[in-house]
Amino acid sequence: MIRQLCTPRSLAAASLALVIGLSAGSAQAVTISFDDLPATSTVAGLPVPGPSQLTNQYASQGVLFSSLGGFASVVNFGPNTPSSPNAIAASTTEGLLTYAVPIEIAFVSPGNPLLPAVTDFVSIRGDLFIIGLGTNTMLALDINGDPIDFDIQIEPPASILSVTGFGIHKVILIGSTTTAFDDLSFNPVVVVPEPSSIALAALAAATLGVVVVRSRKTWVKS
Repeated sequence: MIRQLCTPRSLAAASLALVIGLSAGSAQAVTISFDDLPATSTVAGLPVPGPSQLTNQYASQGVLFSSLGGFASVVNFGPNTPSSPNAIAASTTEGLLTYAVPIEIAFVSPGNPLLPAVTDFVSIRGDLFIIGLGTNTMLALDINGDPIDFDIQIEPPASILSVTGFGIHKVILIGSTTTAFDDLSFNPVVVVPEPSSIALAALAAATLGVVVVRSRKTWVKS
């Protein structure tokens, strides 16, 4: 029974969860409103100017953005966003503004965007337009690309998507064909430990499990 429960994958996941929990502590969540960036028109199908292409502008806060065109699009929705004026949408492979394809948000080390990081909570709000009754979806993935959590909300107005769970490395936003997003919020990120560190933590956890089991057996015999 012990061998079945204490697999390397489960021990590594438990160790990573412990690292995240200890490192995050009681730090406050990070909120990004996108209002400090140049924004483009809200008209879908137009080219997105370079200054409005959102990729690594918030890397110092531990987050990167992408879409089919390699960037998310910063758009000026004015008073029709929860925190006026800017929101974000997607991009096509041709670099055109679109609301019809996913936006990818990945978490990285604030000190080095090449190092992956994780969090345990992410939320974002839809815009204030009421157009149709589409749905917006947020999917949370771990460092291996496996799903952790998801949320689906009816589009209007300003619906809040949120996901929780240890080890969220990436979220995918799938909006209706008209939705832009605003006010990204997430708990402070934690850099993913090196595989060797996770292996050591897993070994320590396994050793502790063996000691506990042996102690229980000794106690029962006595």
